[in-house]
Amino acid sequence: MSCNNTNNTCSSCNYNYSSCNNKCAKCGCKDSFLTSPPPCPTPQGCPDPIPCQEVLSSDCIIYNGPDIECNDTVIITSDSTWAELLQDLVDYFCITYSTVPEILCSEDIVVIDGSSVNEALEDIVDYFCNALTNISSTVVTGGTNISVTSATVGNVTTYTVRNTCKCILKYVEDFTSIFDGDTHVIPGTALINCGFFTLANQGCSRFTTITYLCDFNFSLYYLIGGVWKSIPEKPFGPAGPEGYELEVSNTTGNITITLGIAPIDPAVPVRVVIIG
Repeated sequence: MSCNNTNNTCSSCNYNYSSCNNKCAKCGCKDSFLTSPPPCPTPQGCPDPIPCQEVLSSDCIIYNGPDIECNDTVIITSDSTWAELLQDLVDYFCITYSTVPEILCSEDIVVIDGSSVNEALEDIVDYFCNALTNISSTVVTGGTNISVTSATVGNVTTYTVRNTCKCILKYVEDFTSIFDGDTHVIPGTALINCGFFTLANQGCSRFTTITYLCDFNFSLYYLIGGVWKSIPEKPFGPAGPEGYELEVSNTTGNITITLGIAPIDPAVPVRVVIIG
């Protein structure tokens, strides 16, 4: 079949196609591209509006490049028409960047349903900024003879405070007495305030930590005639020589001193010295 193109400067149609309206491999004159007229003089002489040299339907323009992706998502496929390409772009951005559904953090609403992407980002930043600002912090520091160690498991941190003092503690208390079975109580809180009953001073063994509150050295004295004289501890048993007896509460640490000595008049100063 012959081409109905009567322009004698153009070649005949490709006879492999059934009609001249089909796509031809060579569509220009003399196998060359169509040319555009020379540009208008600038700025005078240009028509307003500028007429188009050609008007093509968007369905007739084919994109034949590789698929175009965004974050591994194919947005534009090869062989799409210009109309399809534009629609795919609009659909992608409308779906991806239109509105955001409700976002929760535990039971807190961080982002309200229907928020824009910009609003959602601002809400998320504000939420976590406020959350970080309101986190309470605990400052644990040691001091003289005090050590602080920490152990973190998951999101829980446990602090251990220890008295590292290996020095000898000494507690002294004075009172007056006439003996004769007189009793005197030293409260356990007084010893605690002096540093007694701490982990470092309770001692240890190969079986367990020793927590008894009676393993201290006690000394008693009384003042008479300007001289301090020692008071012996009464031996164990129902009977025996004179002396003092001790009772230490294993729960409160209170120390009760009983002076099982013959009465004396007038009352004399008595001093208790506890070493631990």
